[in-house]
Amino acid sequence: MDEKQLATKADLAALKTEILEAVGGMLHEVETKLLGAFFQYQEHANIRFQKITADVANINASSDLRLNNLEQRVIQLEKRAMMP
Repeated sequence: MDEKQLATKADLAALKTEILEAVGGMLHEVETKLLGAFFQYQEHANIRFQKITADVANINASSDLRLNNLEQRVIQLEKRAMMP
């Protein structure tokens, strides 16, 4: 016959502690992996945002140049219209 042993409160407490430590270790590992993944995403996102910022700055500079060119043309036309 197999001997069956009853678990004592101490046995259950030890098992509970063991399970909590194992789960805590797994949670720590998952948290570390998630933080690493977010850090990598942030680095890539920062590079993309820098590119977008540069592109917008180039568009603004181009638009300013074109607007200044148009203003100069309007001024020239106004000068011609005012001169007899």
